[in-house]
Amino acid sequence: MSFNASDMKVYLVTPGTPDTESLITLTTSSSISFTTATISTTTKDSAGYEEFIMGLRSATASVEGLIEQNEGAGATNVDQLMTAWMNRTKLRLRYKLSTNAVGSMVITQDAYITSLPLTFNMEEAAIFTCEFQLSGAPTVSSVAS
Repeated sequence: MSFNASDMKVYLVTPGTPDTESLITLTTSSSISFTTATISTTTKDSAGYEEFIMGLRSATASVEGLIEQNEGAGATNVDQLMTAWMNRTKLRLRYKLSTNAVGSMVITQDAYITSLPLTFNMEEAAIFTCEFQLSGAPTVSSVAS
C-alpha cells in the first residue's frame, strides 16, 4: 500500500506499558538505511569473479527539520536532541505513520546521535539535521486493528 511520505513520523520512545512516544517535531525529511557488510571469499578458483558471504548488518537514520525554540508538551526538538548528544544517551527511535493505518509498518530501534549540525543562514529558516547510528537489531511490526 502506498502512502504519503509526509505521514511518516519519527518518535523518541520511552519504554513502558504502554511505551511513551515523543514526536520529533517540525521535520521536513527523514530516512533510515539498512546495510550489510560483505566478507570476501574470493579464491584462485573463482574464475576471476568476486565471491563473498554476508557479514555484519548495521543501520543509520536521519531527521531534518526546522528549529523551534518553544515546542509543545509531548514534542521533541533541538533542545532534547542536543542534551541526548552531549550526554551520549542511548535513544529508542520509532518510525511509523502518523495515521496509524492498520497493517502499516512500524520500525523501532535503539540509536545514538552521531551528528547534529544546526544551520542558521541569513533570511532562511533555521534548520537542524540529526544523524543516528542504530544499535542492535530493529523490531519490525505492524499496526494492529
